[in-house]
Order: sequence, then C-alpha cells, then structure tokens
Amino acid sequence: YFVHSAMHWIDEYHIDGFRMDATDYMSSPNGQAEGWALMQRFNNEMDNRAVHKISIAEQLPDDYYITRPTGQGGAGFDARVMALKADPMGTGVAVPEIAKAFADVVDKYPSTDAAQSARYELGSLAFNAGDFDRSIQVYREFIDKAGSNDIRTIYAWFGIGYAHEAKKEYEKALGYFEKAKAAAPGDEKILFAIAQTYIKAGKPKEAIPVLREYLAAAKDETRKFAVMSQLGSCQMKEKQFKEAVATLDEILK
Repeated sequence: YFVHSAMHWIDEYHIDGFRMDATDYMSSPNGQAEGWALMQRFNNEMDNRAVHKISIAEQLPDDYYITRPTGQGGAGFDARVMALKADPMGTGVAVPEIAKAFADVVDKYPSTDAAQSARYELGSLAFNAGDFDRSIQVYREFIDKAGSNDIRTIYAWFGIGYAHEAKKEYEKALGYFEKAKAAAPGDEKILFAIAQTYIKAGKPKEAIPVLREYLAAAKDETRKFAVMSQLGSCQMKEKQFKEAVATLDEILK
C-alpha cells in the first residue's frame, strides 16, 4: 500500500520526490527486516518508474548504508539528512559559524518551533565540541519548552545522560538514561547506554540485569557478541561462575 500510494503521487501529481523521516526507526541491515525491505522496495520502484525523481532519508544517527544501492545491501536512497557536527573534521575544534547560526535563531525567535529545533541541534553541537556543560544547559532548555508529544525529548534526556557520562558523573547520567528508558521501554540503544554506564561506574551487579535485557531486545548480532562478553565478565566479577560459563558457552556456539 505504501509503495503504491507513493507512486500514485509521482504519476498523478508529478511531485519531485519524497523525504522519509526517522528511517533509523525503520531499521538497519541487521535490524527490523520488514522496515528495511520496505525502504528497498520503495527505492527500487522509484528507480524503475521515476529515475529522475529524488528520495531523501532523514537518517539520525548517520548510516551510509541508507544511501547504498539496494543491490549492495543498502536501502537505496538518493540522499540522506545527517546531524550537523560542530567538529566535522574531528580536530577537537568547533566550527563557530554553525553554532552561532542556531544561537541567532533562538535569540531572535525564542518562542517558535524553529527556535526549539535550534536548541535541540545546539545541544548536539555542544556535546560534539566537548562542551558538556553547555550541552546539558541547552538540552534542559529544550526539554522545558518541549510539548508533551515531542519525541525529541527522549533524545534530549539521552543527550544529557551522555554529557554527564562524559563528565564521569555516572549517577546523574543513569538518572537521565532511565527517563529516556521510561519513555521508550525496550529501546536497545538506551539499554546499551545504561549497561555501559554501570560498567564504567564499577557496578557489575547492576549491569548484569540490564545487559540481559539488552540481549533480549537487541537485533544487531555483531554487538550482541560484545555484550555477551561483557555479561560474562560482570558475572565473573560477581562470582556467578556457573552463569558466566553458560554465557561464554553461548558465545562459542
């Protein structure tokens, strides 16, 4: 139905193309097979019937597979929207023009949706630039002004958690990760963040049930092996030797 509806807009109304938002929720090659197959079918149909039209994916976080040809395992989009980075070259030096542009939007139009989007991006930019206090501040401002149905609030809590984790303020980080988990139960990225924070905080006992919960939810087989190794290590530290052996046996299968 989705593909036929899209082609109807192409054929009957001659639109220039489509932008598909939140493609990360539809999956990765190792994630939700149905969502990935749908995007591949959609883009194959676009290429076969309307090769001169464009398809754009909003892929956050970035994943180059989203624009890889379907014949090579990708989703086949023509272009992807990615998060802006304050330090695109990885030099540790922020690009001030990018942050200033968003800050200007907030200053000039503080009560608009554009300002909210700018606050959200500023939180990410500050984090990538290593200014964790600024990131926390801006994300909190975003949350204070966000509507109850704004899904970005979850990511803002997530961002604050990561900023506190980067400052080695693990208890604060866990508090915000738990807020994100409450709003998106079963999200494997959030579960992974919580487990890793417990491990960094030297709390293997607390990490064990979260690692198990992650493994039950995870679809990325590559990461699952690494997490199983962490689970076995935490079980050894807690002298859960029988459980650790079972975990390591599972890895070797």
